[in-house]
Amino acid sequence: MQSLSPQSLSPAFRLLILIAGIFGALGVALAALASHGLEATKTELEIEWVATASRFLMFHALALIGTGYLTDRRGGLLPVLCGVTLALGTGLFCGSLLMLAFVGSGSIAMMAPVGGSLMILGWIGIALCGIVPRR
Repeated sequence: MQSLSPQSLSPAFRLLILIAGIFGALGVALAALASHGLEATKTELEIEWVATASRFLMFHALALIGTGYLTDRRGGLLPVLCGVTLALGTGLFCGSLLMLAFVGSGSIAMMAPVGGSLMILGWIGIALCGIVPRR
């Protein structure tokens, strides 16, 4: 059985695991905040934006772990690109929602469609990892 020490993992896998851990921790913290800490200061819609960001961070934390595994198991550039695309998309999408919830309107707040599009591309790339042979 292959060792799972950090030194035995590719740099891309380690980076994706790091980002997944950050996304997961933020997702849990934001879920708690949305459930218990915003009722007095935020509208229902703003609380829902925080909760949505939390869910997307959690789902994509798991996806990044899987994508990191693909980088080591399948190899090649495609899984790495998928992971980077998912991470950037999730960051932009969730960051946009959080900016709307906590700051109001702003330039980054309009990045949700870009982030969502990147996430879609990342998921399509993951699907391609299953059918496109490694070169």
